[in-house]
Amino acid sequence: RNPHFDAVAPVALKFCLDLAAKDRLLRHEAAVLNQVMRQGRHPGIVALQHTYLSADPPCLEYEFVPGGDLSGLVHEWRLHPPGPERVGRLVRELAEIIAFVHRLSPPIVHRDLKPANILLDVQGQPHVTDFGLAKRVDGDSGQTRTGAVVGTPSYMPPEQARGVKGLTTAADVYSLG
Repeated sequence: RNPHFDAVAPVALKFCLDLAAKDRLLRHEAAVLNQVMRQGRHPGIVALQHTYLSADPPCLEYEFVPGGDLSGLVHEWRLHPPGPERVGRLVRELAEIIAFVHRLSPPIVHRDLKPANILLDVQGQPHVTDFGLAKRVDGDSGQTRTGAVVGTPSYMPPEQARGVKGLTTAADVYSLG
C-alpha cells in the first residue's frame, strides 16, 4: 500500500535478494508470465503488472490478491471440515487454471504447485502465483528445458524428485492432487 497516495491500488512486490541469482530468477519468471499473457489472460493467474529488473534490489510487481493462501484454508478445514461439494469446486477451479497454462503453445509446467502458491481472494476464488520455477515443455519431446530437481519435495511427483528428464504437465496434476 502506498502510504502517501491512498487512491493507488495496493500491489504485491517480489524481491530477489540473492545477488548471484537475482537477474536469472526474476527475468525467468517475467519471461514465463510474458508468454502466458501473450496467449491470453486467466483471472485465476496472479497478473504480473510491471518489472523493475534494474532497480536495487530488483523486483516484480504483481496484482494484490487480498485474502490468504490455501495453507490457511486447509488449516481451517482441519478444524471445520467442509462438505465434499466445496472441496470439489475448489479443486475443479484450480484444475481449470492449471489446464489453461498446460494448453499454451508450448505448454507451461508450474513445477511448484503447493498451498502457499495458491492465493484466495476475499470471495474464496483461487489464484495461482509464483511461476519462478515454471518451465516451457518442449513441444517435440515433452521435456522441460532442464532436468534439474526443483520444487517443494512434499508436493512434487516422484519423477520430478528423481530429476528425471521429460517432465510433463502430469507433474502439476500430481501436485494438484
